[in-house]
Amino acid sequence: MRMGTCPVVAPTGGLKDTVEDGLNGIWTDAEMTVEAEVEEESVESISRALRRCAKLFVEEPSKVEDMKVAAMAAAAEFTWSNAALQYEAPGAMLHSSTRQFFRSSEPLTSWPGRRAP
Repeated sequence: MRMGTCPVVAPTGGLKDTVEDGLNGIWTDAEMTVEAEVEEESVESISRALRRCAKLFVEEPSKVEDMKVAAMAAAAEFTWSNAALQYEAPGAMLHSSTRQFFRSSEPLTSWPGRRAP
């Protein structure tokens, strides 16, 4: 996606969250099987998605170009740096709240909703 390739994916898990059908890629019309053997239904679903891609490429080249740009923009959001920042954010908030809690000069008995012992 980062290089402008529009992916063809089964709409499952993180792929469904990352690739938006018709915007920055193409979804198959069915989830793929997870078995070791390839099932005919999966093959047919992939075939339909590839035919859809070919049709877009021939009949709507400007839409394909828009999809490439959207794919590159979406890929820019998915970097290791962004993942690290998203991972750190809750910890930073918790750390800040914990520090504020322990610096409070009010006794625990005066906090709202807390009954005195």
